[in-house]
Amino acid sequence: MPPQRRTASILAGLALILMPLLGFLLKTFSAGWLLIAVMWGPIFLMVPGYALVCVIAGTSYFSRFAALQAPGKRVRLTLSAWTTSIGIVMLGFFLVDGGDAGDYGSTFQYAIGLPRRGDGGADIHAATDDLSSTLAMLGAMLWLGGYVWLLIEWITDLVERRRLRSPGEYAMPGVTSVAGVPVLPGAPAPSVTQAPPPVTQMPPPAAPEPPTRP
Repeated sequence: MPPQRRTASILAGLALILMPLLGFLLKTFSAGWLLIAVMWGPIFLMVPGYALVCVIAGTSYFSRFAALQAPGKRVRLTLSAWTTSIGIVMLGFFLVDGGDAGDYGSTFQYAIGLPRRGDGGADIHAATDDLSSTLAMLGAMLWLGGYVWLLIEWITDLVERRRLRSPGEYAMPGVTSVAGVPVLPGAPAPSVTQAPPPVTQMPPPAAPEPPTRP
């Protein structure tokens, strides 16, 4: 794999691991009852889901088998990783949340000047409430849709990898040619039959020369 493609795979794997943590950190700046509800409910599904993401990153982005992925497969794995990673960061940044005091907002709204306590900020609410909610919904769609896409690409990658490991039927990792015939990753290895060595015929013995008389 060229160095730039290897770097792209590593960056996508790092995004899968780090971006969910970044999204959660951004949400803590606008924590409210919604975040508390997540901590006592969907978190029990999100933690195993995040653990699975770490497994996917280790097996399809950081492992040596990533070098054997077809170019199209590598591109789809990279795009699905960035789609779900960007989506969860958008959700954490734009999701509106609030508490008992009646104040509410998103991390995005607090970042542009929305006061955290007391009255005020009505103009910011009027200008950005719909925008923040829409972008949060878009982030949720990208996060969940990208996650499903990532699972599909990961499973098919495991299937293709298993084919690569099948002896005698598919090309093994690291084998690029057999008897001079190029072998693509995942393609059936051509059968090679060894031709018998050529038979060389011995020249007939030379006729004896007649004896010369003195």
